[in-house]
Order: sequence, then C-alpha cells, then structure tokens
Amino acid sequence: RQQQRPASEKDKFIAYHKPRPKRPRHQAETSDGPNSGIGKAVAMRRSNDRKREAGSTNINFNKLEAGSLRKYRRHYKLEIGPNASKDQLVSAVQHHFSTHTVDESNVIAAFLLAYSHSNSKGR
Repeated sequence: RQQQRPASEKDKFIAYHKPRPKRPRHQAETSDGPNSGIGKAVAMRRSNDRKREAGSTNINFNKLEAGSLRKYRRHYKLEIGPNASKDQLVSAVQHHFSTHTVDESNVIAAFLLAYSHSNSKGR
C-alpha cells in the first residue's frame, strides 16, 4: 500500500499548469469565388484603391482646429486668403489633400528607416 505524501509546491504548480488540449483551427473556405477568403479581400482592396484614386478621403477635416488648418495652408502655400473662414479652409485643405498621391511602400520604408535611426541613438 502506498502512502500519500503531502503535495509539494512543485506538484501544485504542475497540476495547475497542465497543458490544455489544442483547439481546432478554423478551416479555410474551399470556394475561390469573389465573396470568399482571399478573393473577397482582393476585391475589397481593389475597391478601396479605386475610391482612393477617385480622390475621396476618409478624413474629416472639420474636426481640426482652425489654427491647424491655417498652418497647413501656410506650409503648403495654398491660394486662399489669410482671413478665410474655417469652412473655406476645410474645403481648400480637403481639395489639396485629395490631389496628392502617396506611394505607400516608400512611406513605410522611410518610416522604418527613421524609426531604426531613432532607436540606434538610444531614444
């Protein structure tokens, strides 16, 4: 007959941290149609690219303060009077912002380069 020994701290730890059974992963859909899986993601991205090319922005410039809009006007030398109302500034900034195209890969590369330089200086 075996005698039960008192549970040690190690036994308690092992009992509490027993490995759990793995949960099954979700199976990918087998359909390759435009409304499933990768096809849907690609279709959505193309749709977003077309919207971006059309000049529509998802930025609400009305949320910016008039001072910020004036700084944007000054920095980019927009052709609008110094006494323009906030609505006029919003319209001018929105138009100017929508006319610019951005190469996302160049922006990301420049950001990563700046980030790596800031980290190497111990900041």
